[in-house]
Amino acid sequence: MPPLPRRDLRSLVRKLGDNSRPGQQRLVMEAILELCRNRDSESLAAITAAGAIPAIAQPLGPGSSVGVQVMAAALFCQLALDDGLNLAIASCPGAVPSLVRLLGLHSPPEVQMNAAGLMMILAMKDVNVVIIAAADAVPPLVTLLGASFPADMQERAAHLLMRLAETPASAKNIVAAGDIPRLVELLGPGSAPPVQQRAVGLLGWLAENAADGDTIAAASAIPAIAQLLGPGSTVGVQMNAAGLMMILAMKDVSAVIIAAANAVPPLVTLLRADFPADMQDRAAHLLMRLAETPANTNNIVAAGAIPRLV
Repeated sequence: MPPLPRRDLRSLVRKLGDNSRPGQQRLVMEAILELCRNRDSESLAAITAAGAIPAIAQPLGPGSSVGVQVMAAALFCQLALDDGLNLAIASCPGAVPSLVRLLGLHSPPEVQMNAAGLMMILAMKDVNVVIIAAADAVPPLVTLLGASFPADMQERAAHLLMRLAETPASAKNIVAAGDIPRLVELLGPGSAPPVQQRAVGLLGWLAENAADGDTIAAASAIPAIAQLLGPGSTVGVQMNAAGLMMILAMKDVSAVIIAAANAVPPLVTLLRADFPADMQDRAAHLLMRLAETPANTNNIVAAGAIPRLV
């Protein structure tokens, strides 16, 4: 499609209204998408001046076809890469609440995926995180962590929840919404490494900011975290798992559970020189904590830690 003449933009934007046919709405959004591909300031200013932001937000609401909702979210993803338009989209009345509704179980997977993708871009701005949290995004995002959803969807949901968890009130809402048991489920071998990394990272953040370690330990998380320290995990997963375990090990009762979960052998392995220095440091820290119990000291020595610590 040739670039849209800017003088025609305002008249075309009006065709995104409720009375327009879905096919016509998609054609208009394709034209706007073509106009913003070069990302030049003149085109983006023209899009804003034509009232395109609220017009595109309208088809995100109920009553629009799936194809129109997907196209509207995709177009907003492109526009939101611009700092000014990012803020304009998030502050547009009804835009973020519509996105939150699209995360719900009534939406097809493609719509949920696009809505979460757009929300991730908007959440890059701190002020938008507050808007997303205020739109009650936590419950549907926690639902999207479920095992029945694709790995890409789970990863996006965990990413967004981690971003929202930076706000103390949202972090408490995430715990209240039942996030911890769902996150622990994502630590298992059936999850893709990126999902495991996001999940264990979010658990670490929640352990520091919203839930004490006992809450996470009570969800049977420690054996799953110990498994993530092993050779079957990526370095990123191992790093996050060790970081979370450091937080949990601050409680004596959790340190006992960590030792009982056979965490010593993989921690000793992580002392090897071929692991990053940060990983070695976390492993040494944990082994030092576990060594406060005499029985664990013997296990640490038997696992070959001494030559690697010297």
